[in-house]
Amino acid sequence: MITNILKHNYQVLIVITAFSIGLPAFGQSKDLLPKLPVSTNSFIPANEQITPMSLEERVQRGVVPQRGVVSIAPGVGKNDLLFSGNGNMYIKVYGNPLSERIIFQQERLLLPWKRPFEAPKIAYVLPDVTDLILKGKFQEAFYLSLDASAKVGIPIGMGGHRLIPAFEMEIEQQKSGRIKNYLRTIDFESGEIKVLWEDKNGSWERQVFVSRPDNSVIQFLSAPSGQVLNTRINLSTSMNENLSIRMEMDKYTTDAKYRKEPVTYTRDFNEHRFIQ
Repeated sequence: MITNILKHNYQVLIVITAFSIGLPAFGQSKDLLPKLPVSTNSFIPANEQITPMSLEERVQRGVVPQRGVVSIAPGVGKNDLLFSGNGNMYIKVYGNPLSERIIFQQERLLLPWKRPFEAPKIAYVLPDVTDLILKGKFQEAFYLSLDASAKVGIPIGMGGHRLIPAFEMEIEQQKSGRIKNYLRTIDFESGEIKVLWEDKNGSWERQVFVSRPDNSVIQFLSAPSGQVLNTRINLSTSMNENLSIRMEMDKYTTDAKYRKEPVTYTRDFNEHRFIQ
């Protein structure tokens, strides 16, 4: 190792020109360098890839909302969906051209608790909680309130009701060549969601929004000029959910079977009852 030490005005600059501890220096071997990241599209066959709409095409067609979001690929996970709602209900749109999924939710469809709970009567601990907060003992104040709730029958960690999907709409259509010029958008001013793409038959478009005055979900499916809209639409009311939903339904169980069993919801639309 060759080291040059330069001192000037109480500052020290150390220059290391080579360093070896039995392995070649990074500049001598590329085998030690990490590989460049690979796009997930490289694992998808070329005839199944979805080509996004170019920026120039978006500007020319005027499809970008003034206030909103634009996505160049369909949604995949639960955090990658487009939402539209009116306060009472809302939808979640994936935006898949050939296999669309739209999840409908309504504010009165809730995940039930095992038994009804009332607000805990723990006002007697508020003076002590306040005193701890003023002393800067925030964690102690937090746990004191939790312990008081647990003593009157409210389990620690009990959250609010989660929403249950009302149903899922599936829109499927046959493939006609490679999909290109794909785009999905949401307009924040109108709540309208659009899914656009092209194939060998021409340009396709889906539009959906949730109307506040009519309290309805409105969808419009359009085919290319001269083409017939041949689509299969299915409403699914038996939706399987994952472990997090199951454990929310029986939060304090340790039964391992819940880790594998899906959840099937049976919905009661009577506003006074919510059943599992």
